[in-house]
Amino acid sequence: MVGETECCDEDITPESDEKINSLMLDLESELQCNGLIVLIFNPHISQGALIEGDMQKNIAAFLDGLKNNNATVLLYGLGGCFTEGLMLAHTIRKKFSHFNTLVPSICASALCLTVLKSDNLKILKNGCLTQIDPVIVHDGKPIRAIKYLHDLDEETKQNCQSMFRYAEQQIIDLISNKPSLFNHSKREFDFADKDDIITLFMNKDEHSDGIKKMEFQYRLDNFNVEYDDNPELLNKSMNLITEVINVLNEQQERYFLGCTYETKLNDKTKKTERQGKLLYCP
Repeated sequence: MVGETECCDEDITPESDEKINSLMLDLESELQCNGLIVLIFNPHISQGALIEGDMQKNIAAFLDGLKNNNATVLLYGLGGCFTEGLMLAHTIRKKFSHFNTLVPSICASALCLTVLKSDNLKILKNGCLTQIDPVIVHDGKPIRAIKYLHDLDEETKQNCQSMFRYAEQQIIDLISNKPSLFNHSKREFDFADKDDIITLFMNKDEHSDGIKKMEFQYRLDNFNVEYDDNPELLNKSMNLITEVINVLNEQQERYFLGCTYETKLNDKTKKTERQGKLLYCP
């Protein structure tokens, strides 16, 4: 075993943990990064998304327990609860003095908020960010706010518009305060810039039910975005994602969160050790 393992299901085998740890270390080496954090949601359970309570229950405590200051964060999932995604973005940003995000495949909706607070984004071949489309509960049913911004039912329309305005303001706050994905100085970051970025990430005029790739065409040089077609990096990323999802399916669990190392204090001396940590949560 590379390091410590935390999990909520005793049936997860040491062999599975060992293989995942090994794949994480291999990917970290390929990235040449100083610490890798992996957050992968199972697309077959709870629609592969953050749900209410995820941050308070497990994720925040896991991240708080890490001692490294820099990281690359691999994200894979179909979004989920906007407020949970917002907490995730703020928690990771507060935790690390510098972090990059890696998107090998799909990073949707609420998970894109973490991308916005990262210092840099690396998108691999076929990697995809999608529209941030917050969900509200109306008449006991979840509905996507952007889809119903102009609904004929006045109550539905007002609720969706209120949620959109809230999400819009949160995104503006995220990108207005450095560090963020948008490379700007205060004097350069005017209303038109913010409006263009909101259009890019939310696009209230074009709701999409499917997976629609977000294209960074607006002032690409102002976004710290890199497109990387390295086949070896893609292969190692997808091998890790595939292995994690196989384990999640076997155990009927929703998501996986892992880190390649922690920095610990031994006899008051700071020492970096290989203390990989894995967390599975149903």
